[in-house]
Amino acid sequence: EQGRASNRFCGPAAISALTNKDTAETARSLRDRGGLRQITGTSEKLFKETLYYDYGIDLYQLSDYSKNCMNRRPTLARWLKQTIKFRTKGRVFVIIAGNHYQIISGRRYVCGMVGEICSIRDKKVRRRARVEKVYEARSV
Repeated sequence: EQGRASNRFCGPAAISALTNKDTAETARSLRDRGGLRQITGTSEKLFKETLYYDYGIDLYQLSDYSKNCMNRRPTLARWLKQTIKFRTKGRVFVIIAGNHYQIISGRRYVCGMVGEICSIRDKKVRRRARVEKVYEARSV
């Protein structure tokens, strides 16, 4: 199946949400850059390199909780609550939580599992996932 939902894994889906490109195209970029036959998961390094070199988007790291033990990392719900004033219109955040890439801008949320842009309050959002890293996406 070709089209927007042709690769629903979170790496191609997150890049698709950031670039407005089809997931088939973003998966091809990941495969080409990583020398892979198929995309079923995406390393953070490959994700960042593909965004930067193929689409001109740089990820600036804002927080790194990965060194903390699991129960010391904030949940997505807590991070959202703590950053209400910080998440202003036009700022786009890439969050790694629950081994999953998630895109948040203001009160809008999208990831490969949800499939479409929804509110951060939507029941489909995995708000109990522990946040590992937070990046801000900016054009180069």
